[in-house]
Amino acid sequence: MRDEEKKGSYKVRETVLKILVKAEKNNSYVNLVVNAYLPGLASPRDRAVAAAIAYGTVQRLNTLDWALSCYLKKPLQGLTPWIRNLLRSAAYQLLYMQNMPSALAVDVAVRLSYRYGHRGVASLVNAVLRKVSAGIDALPWPDQENAPASFISLYHSHPSWLVERWIGRMGKEEAARLCEANNHSLPVSLRVNPLKAGVLETKERLEREGVEVERGSLPVSLKVRSRASPGELESFKQGLYTVQGESSMHCAYILSPAPGEEVIDLCSAPGGKATHLAELMKDRGVVYAGDINASRAGLVEKSSSRLGINIIRTRVWDGREVSRYVSSSDAVLCDAPCTGLGVIPLKPDLKWYKQEEDLVNLPALQGELLQAAGGVVKPGGKLLYAVCSLEPEETTGVVENFLKNNPGFSPLEAPSLPFYLRGDTSQPGTVIFYPHLHRKEGFFMALFRRDI
Repeated sequence: MRDEEKKGSYKVRETVLKILVKAEKNNSYVNLVVNAYLPGLASPRDRAVAAAIAYGTVQRLNTLDWALSCYLKKPLQGLTPWIRNLLRSAAYQLLYMQNMPSALAVDVAVRLSYRYGHRGVASLVNAVLRKVSAGIDALPWPDQENAPASFISLYHSHPSWLVERWIGRMGKEEAARLCEANNHSLPVSLRVNPLKAGVLETKERLEREGVEVERGSLPVSLKVRSRASPGELESFKQGLYTVQGESSMHCAYILSPAPGEEVIDLCSAPGGKATHLAELMKDRGVVYAGDINASRAGLVEKSSSRLGINIIRTRVWDGREVSRYVSSSDAVLCDAPCTGLGVIPLKPDLKWYKQEEDLVNLPALQGELLQAAGGVVKPGGKLLYAVCSLEPEETTGVVENFLKNNPGFSPLEAPSLPFYLRGDTSQPGTVIFYPHLHRKEGFFMALFRRDI
C-alpha cells in the first residue's frame, strides 16, 4: 500500500474514533455527531468509509463488546474511551466488513493506540485484534435452541429485553427476521413538492446534480440509489423536495385533507408531515402546526418557507392543551412522541438508549395527547394517531383505550389507494409497516372518524 493510502486510512479511522468518543461522552446519537467530523476528510470515498464504520460500530455494539470480552483479561469498560472505541471500530471492520483487509484494520488500530494510549496498550490492541480476526464464526455463540433470546440478541445485535419481547409476541423466527432487517440500512427517500415541480422533473433535476434516484412506492416519492447528501443540494434549497421516510409519508395520505379545510398537526416539528398536509391541500386552507418547543417550531417555519407553503400557522403549545388555541378542525394528526423503536434501521444506536421502562411511561402521555386531539375534531371529521413504534403499549393499547373512553369515535378505513396495500391493514382502521415485511421503517397509524 502506498504511503498516501496508508495516511488516508489512518485519518479515516482516527475520524471514526473521534466520532465514537464524542457520541459516548455526550451520550448522543451518532447521526448528531458524524456530520461535524466528516467534512475533515478530503474525498467522498473516505467520508463514506468513515460513516460506514461509525454507524456499523454502534449498530453492532453489544456483539462487538461481547466478542472483545472473549479475548480481554479485564473488562472493556476499564479501558479509556479512546482505546475502548478503537477496539470496537477495529473489531467491526474485522467481523463485518468483508472487503476490508484485516492487516490494514489491525495495523492502523495499533498505530492509533500509540497516539491515544501507550506502548503497553498498543501491545494489548494488537494481541486482541489478531485473535478477533479469526472471524465471526469462531466466536462461542449461545445455543440457538436452548437460549434463543441470547443468541438472537448477540448474533443480530439487539438488546436482550427487546428480543425477549419480540419472541414472546411473534416467535423466535419472526423476531430474528425483524432484528436482521433492522441491521440493513434503508435508502434515503424524498417527497417531491408538487407545488413546485413534478416527480419526473425533480428526478431529472437530481440526476443532473449527480444523484441517482428511482421512483418510490408512493405517488410523490423518490429513492436515492447513490451515496449523496440530498439536503445539501441546490434543488433541496429551492424546495423541490423534502427528505422523509416513506412510512411517514403515508400519514398525510391517510388523513387525506381537502383544499380549503382546517387541519391540526398536534406535535409537528420538524414539519415533514405538516408540510405534506399543506401540499395535498394545494396550499389552500390552514394547517395549525404546533410544538411544545419554540426552537423546534421554528424548524417548521423554515421548512414551510423553503417549500413555498403559505397556509401553515405555527404555534408553541403543549398538545394536551390544544383546545385553548383551536376550537375545532376538519382533521387532526396526532403524531405522538414515542420510543421510536420502529426506526432502528434509520437510527441504529437508538436501540441502546431505550429501556423497557419507556414503554411504561410514554403510553400515558400518548393517551393524553390523543384525547386532546379528539377534543378538537369536528363531527364528521377525521383523527389520525401515528407513532414510529410497533410496541403494543404505544400502538393498539393506546387506540383501544381511546375508543373505550370516546364512544363518539369509530375506526375509519384508510382511503382505498393501491400503495396502502404495501402495509398491514388487517386491523380495522390501521396501517402498519414492519421493516422485515415491507422494507420500510416501522410505523403504526390508526384512523378515526368523529361520528357525533
